[in-house]
Amino acid sequence: MPSVCSHMRLKEKIISLTEENRNNVMGLVNLYKEQGFRGLILVTGELSLDEVKHPFSVADEKEMVLQGLLTFLDLPKVSAAMAIAALRENDVSAKVLNGDSPVITAEIYRDVGLDPRNIFISFDIEFASDENLSKEVELRTAFCKLTPRKSHAF
Repeated sequence: MPSVCSHMRLKEKIISLTEENRNNVMGLVNLYKEQGFRGLILVTGELSLDEVKHPFSVADEKEMVLQGLLTFLDLPKVSAAMAIAALRENDVSAKVLNGDSPVITAEIYRDVGLDPRNIFISFDIEFASDENLSKEVELRTAFCKLTPRKSHAF
């Protein structure tokens, strides 16, 4: 949840964003994540006429109003599970590189018949030597939270 929010919309009212409300929203976000949904938190704010004349920056992100949560589900293709099964039958192991969170990656893995317990998270790359990274590539089946730049390490 962005710490930039001071208020939230509750039906037709704008109310103060209390710690309890913040925790409730984050609980909902995490619930959706565990089910494989991606989410965006929509916030709005007001800018003065002076502020509109300048490029928007992080410094402008204050006293925002949390308007809602947008969720969407990006299901794997139906053929993915069949393709992975065919690879497995031919002793070919699949390795997945993506930018998704570990929770979403695990859910997708379950959907296509892969073991979701063997996931490597990108920030671990920063602390891995080339030798250790090589070992991880052999051991792991998924590498998540990757940026295009980090995926070059593989």
